[in-house]
Amino acid sequence: MKAKVLVIGSINTDLVTYVDRIPAPGETVTDGSFASFPGGKGAQTSMPTAEGIERFISMRI
Repeated sequence: MKAKVLVIGSINTDLVTYVDRIPAPGETVTDGSFASFPGGKGAQTSMPTAEGIERFISMRI
């Protein structure tokens, strides 16, 4: 019998922009590339758990 696990956390999408330099205050940079990645402690915990991989994350709320 499989154990049931409840994960309380968040699922986010990380939006990442790659640019040649850090913009100056108030400056808008239009060059560069863009990518998005899955993230969030809830997603990072639940996926390995579902796959049967042991994982321990300690966090403070």
